[in-house]
Amino acid sequence: MNRETRRPVRSLIGLESLETRQVLSTVTPTALVMPIKGALTSGISYIDLQGKGHGSTTTVKGLPDVGTTVHLHGSGHVKGLGSVKISGSLTGTGFIAHGHVQGTITLTNSRGSFSLKLQGPETSGFKAPDSGSYSFTRSKGTGAFLKDFGNGTIQLKRTGASFTMTFEGKPNIY
Repeated sequence: MNRETRRPVRSLIGLESLETRQVLSTVTPTALVMPIKGALTSGISYIDLQGKGHGSTTTVKGLPDVGTTVHLHGSGHVKGLGSVKISGSLTGTGFIAHGHVQGTITLTNSRGSFSLKLQGPETSGFKAPDSGSYSFTRSKGTGAFLKDFGNGTIQLKRTGASFTMTFEGKPNIY
């Protein structure tokens, strides 16, 4: 109350402009490039897949509409995972004008598994999986690799019923 007039003092409600204020951010430039282990990313890490593998292939010719499937079984050594068993498959393009040879490779060791989704370059229809470059991204992990991720390319070379592959991780490319 104001003593001189004995009236209550009323506050005026108003809006304050925020245009001149600086907004604080908790994101650092390095967080945009590579995840940092911390409270929000606990246990998440990038696995730089560098290494080689080899093994045998089995080709399954299905209906022409679906495309040919090549199954891969082998072993290898990959940085970040160590000695691994390799299993998976690639499926070619079927009855389409343009598409991609796609597939999944799983790398397994005693600590868990790391699955990669593969995609080849754009190609014509009725193209069977063959030697070449396939980009990969992590599709899932189990065990010690549950929260880990990785991406890059695989150079696949098929010779008869055998294969060799070279893993080339591409950190900081999303």
